[in-house]
Amino acid sequence: MSVKIFQNGASNIDQLTDVEIGGDFALTNNDILQYKANSGLWINSPTIYTAGTSTAISVTGTTTETISNYVEIPASFIEAEGTIRVRARIGRGASAGNVEVRIYANETNSLVGATQIAFWLFTSARTGGIIKRDFFCESRGNFYCVDPTSSVGSDDGTGWATGQVAIDNRASQFIIVSVKQVVAGDTTTIQNIVAEAIWSQLE
Repeated sequence: MSVKIFQNGASNIDQLTDVEIGGDFALTNNDILQYKANSGLWINSPTIYTAGTSTAISVTGTTTETISNYVEIPASFIEAEGTIRVRARIGRGASAGNVEVRIYANETNSLVGATQIAFWLFTSARTGGIIKRDFFCESRGNFYCVDPTSSVGSDDGTGWATGQVAIDNRASQFIIVSVKQVVAGDTTTIQNIVAEAIWSQLE
């Protein structure tokens, strides 16, 4: 197997240390190792890291805000000048009331201490939809986005108020979707989530 190396100061492969070659980053022929300064590792790194779930999880019988579904982006995969892109598909049965859908980022799978990064008020007439949000990392921990407290399903449109959220891009981040129903007897299902960490270059 041949592997191309970005030297980053190393004159030959014997000088390379801390090379991640297993798990999600297993090497194949002609792969390119790149050095990530924030993690100190040489890895076979994609320019897009995708975390997703196809498991549908429903919330019913409660008006308490409840975690419905989540994915995790590992530490050091959110680069400065990069982007986090989140998509979540929402479905509802016969509904009598509105439902509030929120997206959070947190270092644990919990609403405690979580940072709200998106909000969408689903009206009782809506039976399904996709919430779409992008977050741009200007520098460590500073992300720009549509105002996370405004009810917006998709930020593809124009004229939205902008906001800023603090996310530690050096730590693993759970992207959490919560549901808060007005009517306890309603059922809201987060059918799947996809979160992507995208970057233009490695430091």
